[in-house]
Amino acid sequence: MQNSQSALRLSLLLGLALFALAALDVQSARAQSAQAGTPSDFAPLPKPVITITAPTPNTAAPAAPATPATSAANAPAAKPGPQAAVPLPTPKPDLANAHALPTTNVVAGANNGGGRMLNPYSEQAETKYIKIPVSSTGCNAARAPGKPYFVEFRARSALSFGHTFVLFGKLGEGNRFASYKIAGLHPKGGSDNYTMGLWVPVTAETGPSDGDVDEQFMTARYCVTLTEAEYNRLVPYIKQLQSEHKTWHGTTYNCNSFGMDVAKFIGLDTPNPNASLPKDLIEKLAEMNKNRPRHMSALPGEPGNSLFRR
Repeated sequence: MQNSQSALRLSLLLGLALFALAALDVQSARAQSAQAGTPSDFAPLPKPVITITAPTPNTAAPAAPATPATSAANAPAAKPGPQAAVPLPTPKPDLANAHALPTTNVVAGANNGGGRMLNPYSEQAETKYIKIPVSSTGCNAARAPGKPYFVEFRARSALSFGHTFVLFGKLGEGNRFASYKIAGLHPKGGSDNYTMGLWVPVTAETGPSDGDVDEQFMTARYCVTLTEAEYNRLVPYIKQLQSEHKTWHGTTYNCNSFGMDVAKFIGLDTPNPNASLPKDLIEKLAEMNKNRPRHMSALPGEPGNSLFRR
C-alpha cells in the first residue's frame, strides 16, 4: 500500500516537471517569433485588404471646345478597351462613277475610262455589265455632208419576241455617237406584266430598257441621217409620242408601232408593224427604203398641231 502511494506521488511529480518544461518551450518560441517579426503559431493570419473604389458621378462642367493647343491631335491617346461593334452601312454602287450610261443625252466615249460598264437599266445578273457598248457602225454608210444628226431603228433579242426601239442624236467621229437618246414603248414591270399585255393594255414606259445599250443583243438596225432642221422637228415629235402613249398592247399598239410611227414621220415607207417580229420588221424597213428618196418636208403639221401626226 505504501509502495503504491509512493509510485503515484512520483508520477505526479514527473508530470508536473514535464508540463513546466513544455511551458518554458512555448514562451521561448513566442519570444523568437516576436524578434523575427513574423506572426506566431497561435495568432490568426491577417486577412488581405481589398479596396473597392465606387465610380463618382461626373459633375464637372462640359469641356470647352478644343483649341489648337488642345486639339485631338495633341490629346493623349485613349486607353484601349472593349468597344461595342458598330455595323457599317453597306455602300451603294455609284453608277455615276462606274461607267454607267445616263438615261438621256449619253455622250459616247465619256464613260469608257476602263473596266466594265454598268448597265443602268439592267435588273438581271447576266446583263448587269455592258459587253459591247453602243456604236455608230450601222450609220457609217448613211453619213452624208450636211447631215450630222441621225435616227437609227433597232431590233434586239429578248426573252420573248424581241424589242424595237430608236436611237437618235448626233454623229461623232469613227464608230462613236457624239450623243444619243433612246425611245421605245415597252411594258412597265416584269414578265408578268408583259404576259398580261399580250391580252389587254398594260402600263408602259417609253425610254430605255434592259439590253438597249448593249450591242451584243442587236439583231437588226437601219440608220437614217438627218439635217439639223429635220432633227429639230423629230425630237419634239418623239416627245409627243412618249407623252401620248402610256399603255402597251401586244396586238394593237406596241414597240413596233411606236418605231414605225417615227419612221413615217421622217418620210419612210413602213411595213405593217403587227405583221412581223422586231428583227424582220427592221429588215423590211431597210429593204423598202433602200433606193427610195425620203422627203420629210412633205409631212404636214408642226408640234402641237392636230395635223402633227404619223
